[in-house]
Amino acid sequence: MVKIWSDGASEEGQRDLSDIMTDDDAQIDSMLLDYEVISLLVYHLQLRNESRISLKDSDAILTGLFSLLGKKIKIDPRLEDVHGFVEEYLKGKGGNAYKNLRIFLSRNEQSHTNIKSFYIDHLLKISKYLISISERMKIKRGNFKGVMPGYTHNRQAMPVKISTYFDYLSRVFLDTSLDALEMCEKFTATSPFGYGSGFGSLSPINFNIVAKNLGFKSYPQNPMAESFYRGFDDLNVLALLIKIMLFLSRISQDFIGFSGDKESFIILPPGFSTGSSLMPNKRNPDFLEMVQGYASEAIGHLVSTSTILLNRQSGYHREFQISKDRTIKYVILVEKILNHYQDFILEFKLEEKKAMELMENSVNSTAEAFSIFKSGKSWKESYAIVGEKIRKGIPLDYYEPLEYRSVGSKEISYAKTKRMKIVYSWSKPRREMIRRVQSIISGNDG
Repeated sequence: MVKIWSDGASEEGQRDLSDIMTDDDAQIDSMLLDYEVISLLVYHLQLRNESRISLKDSDAILTGLFSLLGKKIKIDPRLEDVHGFVEEYLKGKGGNAYKNLRIFLSRNEQSHTNIKSFYIDHLLKISKYLISISERMKIKRGNFKGVMPGYTHNRQAMPVKISTYFDYLSRVFLDTSLDALEMCEKFTATSPFGYGSGFGSLSPINFNIVAKNLGFKSYPQNPMAESFYRGFDDLNVLALLIKIMLFLSRISQDFIGFSGDKESFIILPPGFSTGSSLMPNKRNPDFLEMVQGYASEAIGHLVSTSTILLNRQSGYHREFQISKDRTIKYVILVEKILNHYQDFILEFKLEEKKAMELMENSVNSTAEAFSIFKSGKSWKESYAIVGEKIRKGIPLDYYEPLEYRSVGSKEISYAKTKRMKIVYSWSKPRREMIRRVQSIISGNDG
């Protein structure tokens, strides 16, 4: 199979290195077909509009590309990547139009455009899940009136309203959803199309129009500055995913503890826990433990990507392909976990009476010390008095904790609206471009 870079200065040779060079990447690139096709359609529409390509070649290329939209494919690693697959596909349609498919285009700028587009779409999806979980936590918060023990150092510390605990979860999920949307906004600011191989493009077309038709706000003002972020975009996405996964890991540990044998007041939903192969009494929190394991894996990916970027000259390096592949796989994994977490939040059960019964006498100590302090004793004296009561096993007065609410319907509505605005501004130009291509193909182009 002829590579897209064949006939240049480099000889292709007879040795097949696809098992090392392209096998994994071809699998990932199979998921990027629509992004490849859309970016090429936009580019070729601009070539057509500026009369930089013959109408015959333009018609053939647009028709061939359009027929690929939405297809599920498996790329032969010998074609290297999605770029090679698309070119081979158009070649198979007959004619020589495929030879002008990549007029003045670099694989670097197109790969980066595909990757950024993938990240934008999937970050929007991740933000949707995060907002949904936040909203479900908020609904859960309203269902509980009881009190549970709060913990520091894995020891009971002070009582806390159950509603306060679920408001905390709702708060962090909502904040993280906004972090994801902020990253989307940064990614949509600049299109990589137009930076060539990182040193500028020789293509004469207006790349600012191309950028806007792809949903980006601008083309790269300095090609080296934009191409620098190839690899760093992976790092930034991984950093956000780690934040999400670390939070999920900590929540998972809460639910593992709250559903255990000794201090159990939460019942895990069916399907989120499994039985033992030997012990019929066991209900293991396997889903939550796997989430914790995947959180650890994310840290490994971040370190790996950081070292790939370390001590590299400015410009593209082939090992960036590794960080891209791992990040895309992990994006999809986090989506799946968040999707399941939505159901987990809806389905688990909490027994308020048991939560109350689990609270030790000592959880009321801080409130009692404060009460003694208000009667005229110094804080040190108040602290010592309560400490002695605890040592002697004297019951302390019950302290009813305050209820804290930080997430309201307006904030959740704001996040939903912000997300939909980004979705609309990102997808609208692409929808319009597809309608334009349909019109050209059908012969109704005015």
